[in-house]
Amino acid sequence: MIIKKKSYSENLQDALKNNEKKQYGHAAKDYLLCADHSELSVQEQAHHFLHAAQCFERDEQIKKSASYYLKAAHCYDESHYLQHSFSALKAYARCTNDKKNIQDLLTKLQEKGLQDAEIIEFLPNKEAIYQRLIQSEKFSQSFFSSLKTFETFQHLMKWMSIINITQGQQITQIHQPADSIYFIVQGQVEVCTDQQCIGYVEAMSFFGEIEFFLKQTRKEWSIQVTATEDCKMIQIPYKHIIQIKHYLPQIKPIMAKSYCHRIILHRLAVSPIFSELKPEIRKKLSQHVSVIQLLKQEHLFQEGDDATHAYIVISGKIALYLNIQDYDVAFKEINDNELLGEIAIINQNKRSATASALEESYLLCIPSEIFRQLNQQYPELHDQLHTRRTLQLKEVQDFIRDNLPSLMTEIQLESQ
Repeated sequence: MIIKKKSYSENLQDALKNNEKKQYGHAAKDYLLCADHSELSVQEQAHHFLHAAQCFERDEQIKKSASYYLKAAHCYDESHYLQHSFSALKAYARCTNDKKNIQDLLTKLQEKGLQDAEIIEFLPNKEAIYQRLIQSEKFSQSFFSSLKTFETFQHLMKWMSIINITQGQQITQIHQPADSIYFIVQGQVEVCTDQQCIGYVEAMSFFGEIEFFLKQTRKEWSIQVTATEDCKMIQIPYKHIIQIKHYLPQIKPIMAKSYCHRIILHRLAVSPIFSELKPEIRKKLSQHVSVIQLLKQEHLFQEGDDATHAYIVISGKIALYLNIQDYDVAFKEINDNELLGEIAIINQNKRSATASALEESYLLCIPSEIFRQLNQQYPELHDQLHTRRTLQLKEVQDFIRDNLPSLMTEIQLESQ
């Protein structure tokens, strides 16, 4: 008895029917019969190998499934359908631990020009990290931008290590010893003080530079850093920065720039007046904020000056003086994290007092137009500033009322 070989269309109809009936083993065999027809192109054969592999996988025939995923991948590669070949290869990797075939085909696809971010996941750990670095849009701004070859990166790994952090895992804890810079290659972390969230650090950025620059006076973490998603990081111990700087000369300048920016963010976060704003609002504000230094007895502003900035004291002490009968009278001292100079901006007046440094001091400077915008846009800030303005006016009135008689007596005695 001679059994007539079915046509391609009949095999295909059988495959579709068996697939619909969830008879996946039979459907897989029908797809293979389709692929066996000589009139098909290599690309069409690849399609049928892929469908057969999917059916075998659904039928839990994993070895057969893997075999035909690999055949599909090679057929797509031969037909120059690189993305399809890569997709089939990913399915093959799901069904087997055959690293050699995976790596061989990956190499061929890369040589032919396949560029897919997911291909990195198939690479060995160091090479995968290197590829993520150089393919990032932020690579040219990172301190790894001078890397020219993977060989250089491998050499640097003598002084660095790659770490994988799972979502929710703490990387640093407040008061624990600080000894490394952490560069985030993939993922995001949340940065907090012991009181609140300061903000987030994303991929192609880093943390730990504040502790590095203050390591002579601060050897402990001042922040708690927690992964908000799975992360891949490069850990760079402080003690190896000198060796690494030879290959990455921009590492210290970039860290120093970031250090200044993070100091600004941190001070805005712990400032009573700005702490209620959302981290992303403080981050935008920080782009307009600068840091100034005052020497002892140097004026910050004088009575009658235009109100160009509001200030937050980072360190040091600032004295405010009221002019009474042409005498500058010490009214109050402004200390760390305190705001000053904002009332004249809100009222759009000239300065009503003189501010001078009692010792060497550092301050954040917020331009007046930015400060007015914040006051107008954020009700929580507006309410605080309105309360401060009322309290400060009363404070000045109470000071003059309580001290004016004795001040006038001193002035009269000095004038005699």
